[in-house]
Amino acid sequence: MGARHLGVASELEYVQQIPRTPTRKRSEKIDDIVATIEGKWRLGLQTRGLKYSPSAQKKELANQIYDSIKFLYWKAEKALEDTLAEFDERAQTTVFDERLALLRDLLDREKSAVLRTKNEKYKPTALAQRLRHADDGKSLMSVFWERPRAPV
Repeated sequence: MGARHLGVASELEYVQQIPRTPTRKRSEKIDDIVATIEGKWRLGLQTRGLKYSPSAQKKELANQIYDSIKFLYWKAEKALEDTLAEFDERAQTTVFDERLALLRDLLDREKSAVLRTKNEKYKPTALAQRLRHADDGKSLMSVFWERPRAPV
C-alpha cells in the first residue's frame, strides 16, 4: 500500500485550506521611518542592527527617540504619523541644534497622551468594585450575589 498521489488540483486545494499565520506589521518599518527622518533632517538617528545593545545606549537622545517611535508605531500609528508631520512642519523653522530635542518633545507628548488615554479607558466593573471591598472573609460567590454597594 503506497501513498496515493492526489493530483495537482487536489494538492493545490489542500494547500489553500491550510491555516495561515495572520499577517502583522513588520518591525523593519520602524527602521524605515527612522531612516527617512535621518535622511531628511540629519539628526544623528540610527537604525538598530544586530549589534544593538539596549543597556549601552539607553540614555542617548537618539535612542530615546527610536524607542518613542517604536512605541507609537505599535500602539498608535496614526498618532505617530501626525506627530512626524508636525515635526516636519515645525523643524523647517527650528534651529538645527534644537531639532533633535523638538522631535523628542513631540514624541514624548504623544506617547504620554497615548498612555493617559489607555489608563482612562479602564473603569472597574461593579463586580471588581465589590471585590475590592470584600476583605471581610466572604466567599467570592457571596460577594458576587450581593447588591452593589454605593460608590465610595
